[in-house]
Amino acid sequence: MRKKKGVIAVAVACTLSTASTLGAIGLLQNSVYAETNDQAMLESYVDMLAGTEGGWLQSSNFDLSFIQYGNGIFHEPPDYSSGLLGTRIQDFDNDGAPELLALVLNREDTVSDREYHYFSVSVQMYERQDYLITKADEFQIFNESLFGYGTTEESGVFLTESNGKIFICGSAYYSAWIGSDGISYESFVCTYENGSFQMQYTTGGRIDGPGIMQEEDYYQQDAQEMAAFLDTIGLRNEAAQVRENYDQRFAFVDKQEDLIFLVEADNTGRTDQYWTTGALADLGSITGSLTLYDKYGNILNVSDTIVNAIPSSENTEDSWKQPYISYVQNADASNELGVYSYMLVDINGDAIPELYIDYGISAYGSELLTYANGSMVSMNLAVWGLNYIEGENLILSSGGSMDVYYDKIYTIENGTFVQIHDGSWGAEDNSNLQFDENGNIQYVYSWDGVSMSQEEYTAALNTVFDPEKAISASTGPYYNCNGVIDAINNY
Repeated sequence: MRKKKGVIAVAVACTLSTASTLGAIGLLQNSVYAETNDQAMLESYVDMLAGTEGGWLQSSNFDLSFIQYGNGIFHEPPDYSSGLLGTRIQDFDNDGAPELLALVLNREDTVSDREYHYFSVSVQMYERQDYLITKADEFQIFNESLFGYGTTEESGVFLTESNGKIFICGSAYYSAWIGSDGISYESFVCTYENGSFQMQYTTGGRIDGPGIMQEEDYYQQDAQEMAAFLDTIGLRNEAAQVRENYDQRFAFVDKQEDLIFLVEADNTGRTDQYWTTGALADLGSITGSLTLYDKYGNILNVSDTIVNAIPSSENTEDSWKQPYISYVQNADASNELGVYSYMLVDINGDAIPELYIDYGISAYGSELLTYANGSMVSMNLAVWGLNYIEGENLILSSGGSMDVYYDKIYTIENGTFVQIHDGSWGAEDNSNLQFDENGNIQYVYSWDGVSMSQEEYTAALNTVFDPEKAISASTGPYYNCNGVIDAINNY
């Protein structure tokens, strides 16, 4: 879905009264700010997303021993924590602007009759809307299907392009032989269109059954339908293996496609003596790997060991501190000119401060971050562009150029920035400016979609955002990187 590109430019000299120019608090007059690059904003957001989702996972191997529990034999899943499996920045919906696809591994720990943990994957799409990167849509896949439920496994997600569209494809598959002969699979193919994921093919969730179910007519018919669809999007090798094996899943044989992650596992070290000895050691173990790939097919983040578990990202008194510190450190790593400045201010009065970063260059603008419920969310503004009323949860974002200007009012709700008022003013046609008898440009004004005079506009803005209470970020106080980290730790 096409999103308006935010132009972080702001007021040049105009005929507004002093009160009206509140819409340009903290912004430099007679300055024109460059348009923020969508690709760069999304790339920057990946670092923040990694911080809120538990960090990047690593390509690694796992080796799982069998355990006896009750009358059953199991093996525990590997000790991975929640985190990013992969991201891609592409124009998924062909609207001319890129989107960010993120795959997030979710770990769930349960305590019933025994401690246990399982995994699922969130498929998330982010878009730029004005100065915000927002999550446009999300769905869950592979619930309790990854990492070792069976004795063999092959699961993953990849992208393929066909007929001018990008298809997101994935499946989770495992087979088991201990106790019974069974298989389990879950597959999907989707696109991203008009702001949401659109399923093009799906098994409708996980399907479990005996290994002989491939011989059933209904199973073979469903497999033929999947194969026929895969042919239409150019995955002919995948379609061929579906027809051959009647398994409604991907075998990841079209290696030319953009593979994001792959899980492979098999039972090794097993001996037939188990059936006479009953010794778990005779079952061997499940050895496997999690492999992450970049868009060029290179393996990412290689580790020789299982990724250690990390602390939960749920809210605690100080849970916001490390995500802020990591974000500051990542940002400052690109601070080649030494012009970045940082500030903490509690805009919404929840005792967790918002983090404001001024990048010191008009093309980069500034950024405001808030933290709640274990997640960070950011909003991009112009240089010195933070204007707020402390403790009243009100933020003013003003900008524009070439006789087209805006004043947007935001509040913070449930950890996200929510726009509550929308004002705009400027020339009705800035390619054909009209002037009054005094030689001033004639501007038109609109507040929340209602046309009005300059005086009415000023009154509407001042009623919502009291100029007597307003604070501009340009007044500071500011820290450098080390200073704000100390301030965060001591907050």
